[in-house]
Amino acid sequence: MDNKLKEHALNELHNIQATLSLFAELASLPNSNNVPIGLSDIATVLADNAHRMKQNLSNLG
Repeated sequence: MDNKLKEHALNELHNIQATLSLFAELASLPNSNNVPIGLSDIATVLADNAHRMKQNLSNLG
């Protein structure tokens, strides 16, 4: 994988991580019934997966 493509992939993964982290934070907020939305666990798993993907890409070169 050339450096430019690798850099682009790392930037995309960083954006995914940031979005999922925000999603997890928003999902943990109570809704109008003061019941957690319940999506934070899913968002956390997805953010962790994105982080691992980023680490794996970093280790390629």
